[in-house]
Amino acid sequence: MILRHFQPEVPLLGLALPCSVEETCRYVQQPETLHRTEAQAAALARLQSLQALYAAWPDAEHIARKEDCTVNGNVLDYTVTYTVAADICG
Repeated sequence: MILRHFQPEVPLLGLALPCSVEETCRYVQQPETLHRTEAQAAALARLQSLQALYAAWPDAEHIARKEDCTVNGNVLDYTVTYTVAADICG
């Protein structure tokens, strides 16, 4: 929920009169269970990890990847280690 409140001054007959404006936004979230095959879940995890990597370091040069996927019940555990070359100081 977002709540914004501000008090601008509205000119009326040359006088600055205070007024009040309030905005309320509500967002509803509904939990949902997604069913994916092991291959689909691994591909999605791979994509999201690469997106996070390139969001942090857009100029990263991908050199190597080591990944491990295991399924525990209905949960896919995805572990990946990337070796990259990137300017992390700038």
